[in-house]
Amino acid sequence: MSGETLLQIPAELTGSQTKSVSKTTKLTFESQESVPPELISKITAKVGKTGWLCFLAEERPLDVLDVVGLPEIKAEKGEKSKSARLRGVLYRLWEQTGRVGDSETHYQIHMEKYIEHVKSRIQEAM
Repeated sequence: MSGETLLQIPAELTGSQTKSVSKTTKLTFESQESVPPELISKITAKVGKTGWLCFLAEERPLDVLDVVGLPEIKAEKGEKSKSARLRGVLYRLWEQTGRVGDSETHYQIHMEKYIEHVKSRIQEAM
């Protein structure tokens, strides 16, 4: 676990939303407990980083032994994958060009254009 501490708060899974096109899932958790500000600060400092979410639906804290054996997450120095960075850049472009349509459609259109561009380069090289 490379010296990281497990960040734990009691929480209830209150929702999930799956996007069929991007094949991503958004999970929503809520805590009815009073969470210390130090813990909130540690958790919010991880925004934008990739990690493991462990959810134990029991009334006992997670132990380090519960998460032994999780595969290492390979991420670049900035913690975001290249695809996540590209999605973020396309979102910013959508914002700056007047938010026409929805961001997911904008993303799909631009990704398709880029795919076609790369495919045409492959055919040119042959």
